[in-house]
Amino acid sequence: MKASELFFGLCRYYSSLGLDKDVSWSSYGLRTMSYFDQLGRMLGYNVRTEDTLTSDEEWKCPEKLRNKRIDMVWMTPEKNLYVVAIEHQGSKSPEKIKLDIEKLAQIGCLKVLVVYGQDTGEVKNWIKDILKKTEDTKGDFLLVSIPYYFDKTPPEKLQARLLDRNGKILGSGIAEARREKSTGLDFFANAKWHNVDD
Repeated sequence: MKASELFFGLCRYYSSLGLDKDVSWSSYGLRTMSYFDQLGRMLGYNVRTEDTLTSDEEWKCPEKLRNKRIDMVWMTPEKNLYVVAIEHQGSKSPEKIKLDIEKLAQIGCLKVLVVYGQDTGEVKNWIKDILKKTEDTKGDFLLVSIPYYFDKTPPEKLQARLLDRNGKILGSGIAEARREKSTGLDFFANAKWHNVDD
């Protein structure tokens, strides 16, 4: 699974989530995770929600993270190997976002962190700092920042950054946030992905 494919898929699928300015925050979270759940199943992966971090798995989990939960993982059906791990954070609290980054850093697969209305540069720096401190971290890290309200003028854009295990940017995505006048539904248009060359 390529990070750019996840990004483009979210941009295309977002309008079908039925999100508008009157939808509650909890619906934003549930419907966004529903996208990842359906996509993982359509691609043939075993999807688990609220997967628990333990030391019995294929990683060494630090004591402070034991029994913490990952929002969602995709696993191969044959060998139960992790392919994608996803954390969805609606809070703007740096402490909560950093905890999600720490949890994801333990898992050796593509890691996806979805935040709302965050400065991707700031969160990217938190990811880099935490990855440097995490032993044997494997897999790339996709940060996706979705604007919560599209009413701002100009509206915020959906932004994504893909980092390698050393925190180096491998690619970035951007899409324009729009609201359909007739229905009031939010959607993204003109999505672009740029791979960063070495």
